[in-house]
Amino acid sequence: HLIFLDITYGDAEPETYLIALSIASGEKVDALLRDRPDAVLARLEGMGTKTPAILYSATLDRDFSDSLLRAIVRRRHIRGDSGELIGAHTRAFRKAWTSVHSNLEPQAQPTEQSYTVINYGDDFVLKLYRKLEEGVNPGREVPEFLTEQTEFRAIPRALGSLDYQRYHTGAVQEMSVGTLSSFIPNSTNGWSYTLDHLGLFFEHALAIPQEDQRVRDLTLADPLAAMNSPVPQIIAELLGNSMDSIRVLAQRTAEMHTALSSRPDLPDFAPEPFTTFYRQAIYHGIVGQLNRSFDTLRSRLRLLPEDAQADISEALNREGDIRNRLLLLRDKRLSGNRIRQHGDYQLNNVLFSGSDWVITNFEGDPYRPLSERRIKRSALRDVATMLRSFHYVSHAALFGDVPGIVPSRESHPQLEKWANIWYQWVSAIFLENYLKVGSSASFLPQQEEEIRIILGAYMIERALAEIEYELEHRPQWIRIPVAGILEQLKPSEANG
Repeated sequence: HLIFLDITYGDAEPETYLIALSIASGEKVDALLRDRPDAVLARLEGMGTKTPAILYSATLDRDFSDSLLRAIVRRRHIRGDSGELIGAHTRAFRKAWTSVHSNLEPQAQPTEQSYTVINYGDDFVLKLYRKLEEGVNPGREVPEFLTEQTEFRAIPRALGSLDYQRYHTGAVQEMSVGTLSSFIPNSTNGWSYTLDHLGLFFEHALAIPQEDQRVRDLTLADPLAAMNSPVPQIIAELLGNSMDSIRVLAQRTAEMHTALSSRPDLPDFAPEPFTTFYRQAIYHGIVGQLNRSFDTLRSRLRLLPEDAQADISEALNREGDIRNRLLLLRDKRLSGNRIRQHGDYQLNNVLFSGSDWVITNFEGDPYRPLSERRIKRSALRDVATMLRSFHYVSHAALFGDVPGIVPSRESHPQLEKWANIWYQWVSAIFLENYLKVGSSASFLPQQEEEIRIILGAYMIERALAEIEYELEHRPQWIRIPVAGILEQLKPSEANG
């Protein structure tokens, strides 16, 4: 069963959640209680059986998973109490179906994302969205566009979908329930791949004597300033083959944005000018987020880690400088276009196959409404999100998340120094190659000053969102986004 659960609040808009449930009885009950007690929700009596039945997560039920795939394959319409579930597949599905080479055995995958994942052998991947909203989900819309309307291939192929047409108060509401895509074999999550590389990077970097003259002047005030400059030999040696993978990721990113801006004849994907009105809207939106984030930061300052207090105090004291930095966005006329973009472009949403990258998970920021996730923005917003992801992954070493690196009070200063060096040079390499590939694209501003203004504003916006997240979930990591805010003041200081 698919249960559509409506939740109403006294002080917020109602929400709809999807819950997949199955009922088991007999021997299956014992097996589930023994092997997957975490998936059991309740015991049921009065089901006409001698022993109690159980209510459990349907994603562990092969019949349930198979029925979803059949609905997509056969384009079935399944009526429910209040609406209809509609399965559909794309033109690309037909080719994929004729080349199936596994038994399509369904296997639910552990995930912390806003959706449930079921793999069918090593051929297909089905996502079931947990929170549903009226309208098309960009996780379906964007991959289908890239698969069917462009030549871009660095994504899992969009193969099918499940939608729900709901009859509600005399109207029909359509919601995206799930998507089917191709399975990407022998790939690793970009975050995990980068963490493994960072283990070797830190191991070699920390062995370099502090007095070594080669490590002088490696710190960058601004990654944009390092573009078109040769990468220092010591950085090239420490990065090794990963430097090539960074360049390829930058190329695929620019190619994705080029593809997303390639169909001016389709209104949902047609590029739009970066108007004064839109620029003002971005400015006021970021200022509003600054007010919220800093108010919360002030109220919780005494509860935050001691080693973060100095940076937090500096950021709070320099709120006026941050506002002045954002004024550049408000007051400067900017070229370039707004396009559809990824929306949550970070290392967790790319896969590395050993020689190339595949871009996944186009759902956008799950904390933002569906309508907001479909808004056209500067492609540099995706770039800023990836740069913030580089910042995060490099500083994961300070929290013991990098394989082989055990942080200590004595090693902390050197770890932080090399984390910043890695982040700055990787960002510079990524930016240089992204802008080189996209240099002739109409969606990018043509002047470096404009790029600096837009990119800096989006970096601040992302770091503010990260501050709110860390305050709620991981206060010990608060130093990372706070440092990201302070970093954006350095270019203006250098230019001043």
